[in-house]
Amino acid sequence: MPGKYAPPTGELLLARNSQGEPIGCVALRALGSSNSGCCEMKRLYILPTARGLGLGRALVIAILDIAHTLGYDEIKLDTLPSMEAAIGLYKKVGFVETEAYYDTPLAETIFLARSLKNFDGLTLAV
Repeated sequence: MPGKYAPPTGELLLARNSQGEPIGCVALRALGSSNSGCCEMKRLYILPTARGLGLGRALVIAILDIAHTLGYDEIKLDTLPSMEAAIGLYKKVGFVETEAYYDTPLAETIFLARSLKNFDGLTLAV
């Protein structure tokens, strides 16, 4: 996924099983101008057969760490109420509900944000 997810302002992480097959992913992109200090987490997905193993949490923590390393101050995301497990994960790692940051035709869209100031990925990893 080149383009808006490409370095130096973005990133794409793929998780693979022991056979090298992709089983999960998450992406990061700048939100607004590249110097706005804000980024967006996108495309978190774990294959159903790989869910429940902590892979989603590991990918989220890894992308938060990358966002912090790239110098972002805040990370945002959008999701839907049906994504209950993902919403629980996001809140466990410090995301809170925020105002909409773009217009969407889906009224039920939930917007979340997390500060990356004083981020410590090691604390979240335990």
